[in-house]
Amino acid sequence: MKYYIDNNNEIFAYELDGSQDFLIGDKTQITEEDVKRINDEKEIQFQQTTEFKISEAKKYLADTDFKMTLDYDKDVSEVKVKRAEARQFIRDNE
Repeated sequence: MKYYIDNNNEIFAYELDGSQDFLIGDKTQITEEDVKRINDEKEIQFQQTTEFKISEAKKYLADTDFKMTLDYDKDVSEVKVKRAEARQFIRDNE
């Protein structure tokens, strides 16, 4: 395979026989090692972003615990929905 990357850091793989060369356009050719390195960097970034979002969701839950003891009004109902979303995000990603 021949590997290329575009301006959005998306990686493309094309057949060596040249049958897909018309799809290359203005992409830059990269090596298989570059593909591995770029994908590893993207995975690390994804993990860091997910860990950050989990910590933010946990912080939100901790910061809004006191609101759950108040009389229910429209603000508390909204907080209840957002708290449920935060708990679900944590369950799905931890």
